[in-house]
Amino acid sequence: MMETLEGSSGCALIGVLFIRFTRLLARNPSPGDIIPGPVGTISQRYVSLFAAAAIAASCGDDPVPSVADAAPAPEETTVVLGDFKLGVILPKTGERAQIGSQVANAISLAVEQINDSGGVLGARIQLVERDSRGDPEAGLEAAVLLAQDKDVRAVVGALASSVTEQVVTVTSKSGLPVISPASTSPTLTDASDGGTFFRTVPSDAQQGEAMAAYARGEGYERAAILYVDDDYGRSLSAEFEAAFERAESLVRAFF
Repeated sequence: MMETLEGSSGCALIGVLFIRFTRLLARNPSPGDIIPGPVGTISQRYVSLFAAAAIAASCGDDPVPSVADAAPAPEETTVVLGDFKLGVILPKTGERAQIGSQVANAISLAVEQINDSGGVLGARIQLVERDSRGDPEAGLEAAVLLAQDKDVRAVVGALASSVTEQVVTVTSKSGLPVISPASTSPTLTDASDGGTFFRTVPSDAQQGEAMAAYARGEGYERAAILYVDDDYGRSLSAEFEAAFERAESLVRAFF
């Protein structure tokens, strides 16, 4: 059963996730394992330390996991950090454009704060934004364009799981780390991503289980589901229904 992440425990888990995520950045250099740039030589260890520092800024007084706590440090890999481009795949147009705009604003704010604090070991983050339009084919095209840019070090996105599934088919082949703030499809849990896909939200399977457990805990024996008739709504509805129906019948409707 999924537990709600609150306070220091949730912050620590996200800290570990981002430490793993940034180690992938250090293992994803330009051709020849060298990235031209004026910043100097860095290693995976220092990239991970930067991630821990960034999480400390966002977590306030909550404890932040150290690199040693997260996992044994891999062998040192020498890379020269030049332009640090961060790809973003979000719906700027289409029916999910409003949500995409809100997420884009949050990313821009984080990047602004990091750059104002000295950037990534002196290198400023540059956002390379692509419009997914909430469409899997458009998301696939956006991923191809970002993967072709050798200065793009990682990708944030997408929102809709159907779009993210297409993105991962491209980024996993090029070794680009991808982190989604919203893709909840259980199919992404076992996606063939080569260990490059991350997300900051629980899957529909975990959410459905948690909602059903809560409803049962409140003493409800019957439930009616109202859900949006799209991939997300159908997936979450099915997961809740499966968990809830283990004991009693259920009535369902959709809109």
